[in-house]
Amino acid sequence: ILYESVLCIMHINSETGLRVMAINILGKFLVNNDRNIRYVALTTLLTTLQNADCVDAVQRHRGTVLDCLRDSDLSIRRCALSLAFALINETNVKSLVKDLLAFLPQADPELKPYMARELLSAADQFAPNRKWHFDTILSVYSLGAAYVTLEAVARAVQLIANSGELYAYIVQRLYLALKEDTRSQPLAQLAAWSIGEYGQYLLGAAADPEYPFAATSTEIVDLLKTILDSTLSQMFTRDMALTALMKLSSRFRDQTDRIRSLIAGYTNNVDVELQQRSSEYSAIFT
Repeated sequence: ILYESVLCIMHINSETGLRVMAINILGKFLVNNDRNIRYVALTTLLTTLQNADCVDAVQRHRGTVLDCLRDSDLSIRRCALSLAFALINETNVKSLVKDLLAFLPQADPELKPYMARELLSAADQFAPNRKWHFDTILSVYSLGAAYVTLEAVARAVQLIANSGELYAYIVQRLYLALKEDTRSQPLAQLAAWSIGEYGQYLLGAAADPEYPFAATSTEIVDLLKTILDSTLSQMFTRDMALTALMKLSSRFRDQTDRIRSLIAGYTNNVDVELQQRSSEYSAIFT
């Protein structure tokens, strides 16, 4: 009866006070012992968000919604996740994305692709600044790399290209992240592109005291070679690493001969595309 009363209030042109009361009742349903009641409350709250006048009232229950992410029922976890993402706006994006990132590693495998996509989308749409935007992207790449698409990498490249004031910070963070995990293909692709474009900033002082940094030209080339030689690297990743080496050859003068030799070594590679790209770059040296 109580639920039907709530539905009645939400479907008629009732006063704001009544709507808020109805939403608060649904919020109480979220902690009910009956999983069916919890599920119905979540789906109803999600529908309620279509009414702009109800958004603030629903926002007051986002803590309880996040608690539902740890429910024993998968359908409830899935519905709570949809509601949590629907609640993200310019005001709460930092706190909600932080909570959702913390949940990502323990999320159900079938939910992780959705989470990675929606986290990146939320960052694209509501990021308060470019530094936070990039940090969020890097977190998703580190925690959910298997679910990041090439389209997402392309968007990240565009963000970095338009963040001139952050070039040193970004390329140093990516370099450190890649040293920690060379298996993440989206991370390797983004890092290789950034190192190729802004590798000179890797030879300078740390851009952020929070992330101590020091690297030599030899270490940078070694890292790109690791990506090229890894059996886990996709063709696109190797291609970007090879291109990065070519770009660095004109900046790291002490590594030019070594880079020329490395690139020439791939002219007989079993991968035809890598072989062709290597031959093209080798021709530029001559």
